[in-house]
Amino acid sequence: MQISRLIEIIYILLDKKSVTAAYLAEKFEISVRTVYRDIEALSRAGFPVYAERGRNGGIKIMDGYCLDKSLLTENDKSELIGAVAGFSALGAADGQTAQRLKNILGCRDEPDWIRIDFSDWGASQPDLYQTVKSCISEKRKLSFDYYNSRGEMSHRNTFPVQLIFKSKAWYLSAYCYEKKQMRFFKLRRMKRAAAGERCNSPELCVPENNTERYYRPTEIVLKISENMAYRIYDDFDEEEISRAEDGSFIITCSFPVDDWVYGMILSYAESCEVLSPADIRENVREKLSAMMKIYKK
Repeated sequence: MQISRLIEIIYILLDKKSVTAAYLAEKFEISVRTVYRDIEALSRAGFPVYAERGRNGGIKIMDGYCLDKSLLTENDKSELIGAVAGFSALGAADGQTAQRLKNILGCRDEPDWIRIDFSDWGASQPDLYQTVKSCISEKRKLSFDYYNSRGEMSHRNTFPVQLIFKSKAWYLSAYCYEKKQMRFFKLRRMKRAAAGERCNSPELCVPENNTERYYRPTEIVLKISENMAYRIYDDFDEEEISRAEDGSFIITCSFPVDDWVYGMILSYAESCEVLSPADIRENVREKLSAMMKIYKK
């Protein structure tokens, strides 16, 4: 929860001007060494805080300093508070951080313009989020059991890189040692996640060429029947949508090609046809043929 702690340290220093490292360590239940790392981070970010040794030393903020709120527009302040509210919803900052930031920026009486609630994650998901987050920040390997889009479970050993919120769901971007390339993993399908050893040379775990190949989007052209109009503008941007003479929708979109893309296409059932590229059209045909075998009887 470093972002919450850093904001709180600024809040304390603006109020008290000087405190000891021991005071901050006790208040936040961290080590003195971590306190000094936080002070260094604040200093790099441009806040005039410093540590002074001696009888009258301590963690101090420069005399006469006050936060120049005029550097931020009202929109900047609103966006910053909204971002912190998002971190609070994820558990990356405590629930009071946004309010403290409001106090610092002089926005304490303004109503909240955003509320983010991920309570539908279920009981186990917040713990999973914290495990993934710590592995990313500490550069640890992460292992877990994973269910693919066909319901098949496999054990994965990964080097996690980033958490991504995409199309109504959370994904983990990670290098998969089994597949030897970057992959997306949907958090809902990850079970029994466990942190592993530190990876001292993460650049060796995430080969640049594999990363680029996996994330490069492919342009896909779909023809979707007009009876699916109620879904079209939920799933695609307006700029990606055009109408054909027969009233159907022509969708020109770009996605990294993975199981999610095929799942999205097949979710439209007989109302969707892949016009291009040819390899995706053929893969969909093969998946439909495999499905037909199940329903032969």
